[in-house]
Amino acid sequence: SRFNDPLLVDLIAAAQKSSGTLAQAAATIERARAEAIAAGVAASPNLDGIASANRSAFTLGGPVALRSQSQAGIQSSWEIDLFGGLARQREAAQARVQADVAQWHDARVSLAAEVANAYIGLRHCEVQRDRARSDAESRAETVRIVATAVRAGLQSAASLALAQAAAAEATSALVQREAQCNVAIKGLVALTELPEGTLRDRLAQGGSARFPEPATFQVDAIPARVIAQRPDVAAAERRLAAASADIGSAQAQSYPRLSLSGSITPTRIAVGTSPAL
Repeated sequence: SRFNDPLLVDLIAAAQKSSGTLAQAAATIERARAEAIAAGVAASPNLDGIASANRSAFTLGGPVALRSQSQAGIQSSWEIDLFGGLARQREAAQARVQADVAQWHDARVSLAAEVANAYIGLRHCEVQRDRARSDAESRAETVRIVATAVRAGLQSAASLALAQAAAAEATSALVQREAQCNVAIKGLVALTELPEGTLRDRLAQGGSARFPEPATFQVDAIPARVIAQRPDVAAAERRLAAASADIGSAQAQSYPRLSLSGSITPTRIAVGTSPAL
């Protein structure tokens, strides 16, 4: 936004909206959050409900009897976090969430830089194209003037041939530059997934070959603060914290574990005589 070019801001927003890399990073965040929720629930009491019913027939040499049985119960278990292993698991899961969020920001920064570089490259190409067009027009005018002088006998035919060769070279350079600009536009189309016609119209608004004009700003030269603003560094730090928490959790596994469990399962059994067939 500091470049004071609304088109550049719109291009970056469009690229971020259509980026599969950012979508994948966002999905990774959601998965990490789900794992963090699961790690938090692991330290809470676990409660399960069970229910069953069955009916069978049997005989002991006499009439056929029916046996009906139904059960409904509750089972519970709770692991006491004596040595902090579960707490360290929660800490590791939260650190991974923060690392994935920072990784998402890093992907956004990388994509924005790629779009900005492509946009600046296109504007630079447009400047060179306009200069090549001016040169080609100037050389074409030179050919016209030299041809008039040749017809008047003021210059030789060789001078006209040299002027025509220079004009042809300038025209060739213009064609090459226009081709390069077209390639740059198609590159932006691929990054942003905007229709090429729409992008060309937006580029032409306000005149082509227009470089962004950044507002005055001050760059903080303190290396520590610059590093602290990098999302990739933040992601690495959070992954280091997660690894440290994993070590604590693994160490807790070597100690005894204490779990409380219980169940209540009332059972109802009914036996009756089968009705006559």
